[in-house]
Order: sequence, then structure tokens, then C-alpha cells
Amino acid sequence: MRHILFVILFSSLSYCNVFSQSLTDSLLRVINRTESDTTKMSAYSQLIQHYLFSNLDSADYYIEQAKVYAGANAEPENIVKYSVIRGNRILMGGDIETARKFYLEADSVAAIHGLIKRRIAINSNLAVSFRDEQDTVQHYLDIALKYAKELNDSLWMTKITLTRIHLLIRKSNFEKALELLPDAEKYAENNGKTELEYSIAICYAQIYYRTENFEKSVKSYNEALELALNENNLTKIEVTLSNLANTFSRMNDVENAIKYNMIALEYSRKLQNPTSLAVTLANLFEKLVTYKTAAEAEPYGREALELVTKYDIQNLRPSLYINFGKFEMAKKNLKRAGENIRLGIESAKQQELIEWIAHGYKTHIILDTLIGDYKAAYAHKDSFLAYDKILKNNELQQKLEELEIKYKSAEKEQENSLLKFQKIRAELS
Repeated sequence: MRHILFVILFSSLSYCNVFSQSLTDSLLRVINRTESDTTKMSAYSQLIQHYLFSNLDSADYYIEQAKVYAGANAEPENIVKYSVIRGNRILMGGDIETARKFYLEADSVAAIHGLIKRRIAINSNLAVSFRDEQDTVQHYLDIALKYAKELNDSLWMTKITLTRIHLLIRKSNFEKALELLPDAEKYAENNGKTELEYSIAICYAQIYYRTENFEKSVKSYNEALELALNENNLTKIEVTLSNLANTFSRMNDVENAIKYNMIALEYSRKLQNPTSLAVTLANLFEKLVTYKTAAEAEPYGREALELVTKYDIQNLRPSLYINFGKFEMAKKNLKRAGENIRLGIESAKQQELIEWIAHGYKTHIILDTLIGDYKAAYAHKDSFLAYDKILKNNELQQKLEELEIKYKSAEKEQENSLLKFQKIRAELS
């Protein structure tokens, strides 16, 4: 589900808040008027965190401006903040390894100078960056939780729990996620924390989506959307609308899928984040090519392709090229269709995106049949079956991993029950 983890990370686990133009102007006045490097860096960090989801060009501009206040002789707090900001920007661009280096550098400085509260945020960010490596995720979340407990910071403890829940959902460990959610709900309810209520609603929406209970998923996403609208957080609104569109698409409710994609597009344009805008446009292009007409789809596809080319958004190339292949087939431009489909397959192979390689070959079979080249169709069928087999094996491996997680969880519960029993028996004897 698009962007959800980044939204939770940057709006709940970092220094990002809901912004208004007046607050942005106020921060710029602080930067221009104060003599304190620490105050300047604090203002820059808030501005940059805001612009990471609203205008990447502005984020990059202010990152460069803030650099001067994080040199070798700068205050440790400034060095830590700047390293985290750089890490967040790089993580947004998809370079996870480099982002980790900045987070680890920040954590090293924070450890030397006893900046415990900063270490909570940094280790939470590190956990998210290792989101597919369960043991490493656990390691960094444990460190973050340790420091949150030292400070007796209930809010941070709840945020860490929610991060753990989101990562459990990614690994399909829904039982454990559902077990942890009530404590987070209780804290949010007792303390009126809207940003936590949003995260909780998203957790339920994702669990229902992944377990194919789509009607309940829609209900939870609508609850999240209402919270995001009340908060006037454009990023959360756009992301929630996009995921609602995806859910309706899975329900084969084409009209609602297109409707929510259209509304999401309005917010994507307001945010001025090229990656987010390109994804929304590409999703809309795919739905219109598949279910409507080529003429309706074309402007969205062209704009998406322009952004993908300008900002080198590699992970969108396979889907966009393959859908342009379908677009050209609808227009009877079969030669161009083949060129686009092959570009999509080649891009997917470079990025090892097995699902899109298989989808590309499947689309090529349809094209070959239209052309009447049955020899090519047969060859592409073999390629499709080979990659489809890999895809199914990967899905099977994921299911086996899910079963292993459930088995280990059950085994741990048995161990805990035995320890409790032994403790009670010892107390009675």
C-alpha cells in the first residue's frame, strides 16, 4: 500500500507536523532573525520535514542551506538533526543503504553526547529502513523502546508499538499486530492523540486489505480519511485516497477506483511532490487504459511519463511502459505497442521486478495474437510461465515464512505460560 510506512515514519516518528503557510513564514522569519545556530537548525529541520512530502525541490534547497550549521565544530544536536534530515531525504528517494549511514552517524553522535530522546527517533527510523529484516527491525525497536522507557515517555512507547505493528503487517503477522493494537488504541483515546488514531485506523485498513476483507478495509480507510481531513494534513489525505482507490480496484468497483484516484490527484498536485504525483497519474492511467478509452487515459499517461523521465523514477517505468503498450494496442499502433512492452519488460528485469516481468510477457502474448505471430506468442508464453512460476514460488515462500512466524509466536506464548505456571507454583510451595 503506497507511501503508508513513510507517512507513519515522518509524520509520527520524526519531527514533522501539520503545516500552514503562516507557520512556514514564521519559521523563515526565525531563520533570518536569530543569531543562534541551534535555533536556526531547529527551524530548518521542521521546514525540511514538511517539504519532504510537499515540495522536494524546496526540501533540497533548505537542506543545502542548513548544511552550514552542521559542520565539524557545530553543536552535537545540530549535527544529529542534519544527519537525520539527510537520511530521511535519501530514504524518500529509495537509497536505503545510504540513508542508514546517515542514521547511524546521527546515532553515534547522539550516543556520545547523551541525546537520548534523539536516539529514540533515530533507532525507530533505522528499524523502518530494515523493514524486511525481522531480527534487525526488532533490535532497533528494542533500543528505541529502552530509551523511551528510561524517559518514561508513554507517547514514544506507543509510537514505537505502532511502528512495530506496521512492520508486522508487512510480514503478514496479523495475529500479533491485532494483539498489540488495543494498547495503542487505549493510549490514543485517553490522550486525544489524533496522529495516533490515524495510524491505528490505517493499521486496521491494511490488515483487512491484506486478508481480503475489502468492505471493512474501505470503512477503516474512510475513518483514517476523516481524521486526515480534520487535521488538514494533505499528505495523509492524498495517501489515504490513493489506497482507497486501490482497495476499490481490488473489489472490481471501477467507478469508485477512478473517482478516488481523481480526488487523490487533486491533492497530489497541491503537494507538488513529483514522485507522489507520478504514482497517482500512473495508477489513473492504468485504470483508464484498462476500463475506459485510450483518449481519456492519454493525458495522464503522458504527464506521468514526463515526470518519470525528468526525475528518473525507475520503479514506475515497468508499469508505465507496459500500460503504454496496452494504450498503443487500443489505438491499433501495434509496432509501438511492442516497443513499449519490451521497454517495460527490460526495465522490470533490471530492477528484478518479477511480477511486472510476468505481466509484460502476458501482455506481449495478447499483442502477438493480434498481429498473428503465433510463433512469438508461443515463445513469450514460455517466458511468462517461467516468471509466473518464480512469482508463485515467491508467494509460497512468503506463506511458509508467515507460518514460521506464527509457529514461533505460539511457541513463545507456550514458553511464557510455562514460566508463569512455574512462578506461581514456586510462590505456593
